[in-house]
Amino acid sequence: MIYLNLSKIIVENIINPTFLNHLTSMNCLPYLIICKKGDTNSSIFFVFSGEVEAKIDEKVLFTYKPGDHFGEIPLLLHKPQPFSFVAKVKLF
Repeated sequence: MIYLNLSKIIVENIINPTFLNHLTSMNCLPYLIICKKGDTNSSIFFVFSGEVEAKIDEKVLFTYKPGDHFGEIPLLLHKPQPFSFVAKVKLF
């Protein structure tokens, strides 16, 4: 499972718990493209379980595991996403 926007742990410990209602979670099957290179989405993704690969074409550059986050470049730097992010295993 990945959480979009903010980590549940951060929210529970720092931000008012009612903010949890604003989070979106998603379950992903292996090989699901979470976001593509060139996207201009405005979300930060946090890995809650499973693994996500950062890729350019078919080359894996990095594997994100529970506790890691990704996808923040468009949100923070206002630039297109430099990588594609793909679920490596089923994410609950």
